[in-house]
Amino acid sequence: MSIINTLLENEDFQNYMKENEEIFNEAEQDINDFGKTMKSFILANPTEFLAENIEQTKKNIRVFTEVATAQYITEVSNIVSKKVKPQETEELSEGETDTVDDYF
Repeated sequence: MSIINTLLENEDFQNYMKENEEIFNEAEQDINDFGKTMKSFILANPTEFLAENIEQTKKNIRVFTEVATAQYITEVSNIVSKKVKPQETEELSEGETDTVDDYF
């Protein structure tokens, strides 16, 4: 966890986040609103989820929401990644390897 904290506290990373703050906030809002959309869809289409018993009905809803959420997050990530300003990266020389540990 300390590596993640170090990355998050990095000045370049902080600048990157500030440059793209509006895009990240928009994505976060879209993701937060998705739960409401899912609930509305399930309530509007109950026959899609009904089963022989309540446990199976709950399972149907859970599986649907897990798959739909994973797909939605993937699509939002893809859209957001195309909008953000790229961060500068360093090119490695031929044969050179580099790991995150090398930066710490």
